[in-house]
Amino acid sequence: MQHYFQKIVFSSLILYVFLLVNPILFPREYSTEIINAYSWSGYGGLLNPRGILPYLLSISMVASLIGISLYDRRARKALLFLYTLNLILLPLWGIHVSGPLDGLLSSLINVGLVSTLVLSYTSLDSFFD
Repeated sequence: MQHYFQKIVFSSLILYVFLLVNPILFPREYSTEIINAYSWSGYGGLLNPRGILPYLLSISMVASLIGISLYDRRARKALLFLYTLNLILLPLWGIHVSGPLDGLLSSLINVGLVSTLVLSYTSLDSFFD
């Protein structure tokens, strides 16, 4: 089970980092129409999606995924807290616009994060001491 857990955590981490850097590394994937649609992201929201909070959350998520791969109990709690916080803050960000690849990556990351949390609190709980 540990082997699968490590693969899930590593895959989630790689996909998460790729989702973050994809617009920077591959700007040609985004047509003018998609960029114009992205400009609506955050409209009507109470929180600024272009502020510092999304960066802090992203860095914390990457750090907690690295920690959970090392079976750190604090990282497991941090990942649960960050995932829950992201769910709570989601309606406060306003309109969210994403392309097809971004939507696919987000869905796969969510499946990986939930799987990581479930495995860490059930089958692999004894490894987190």
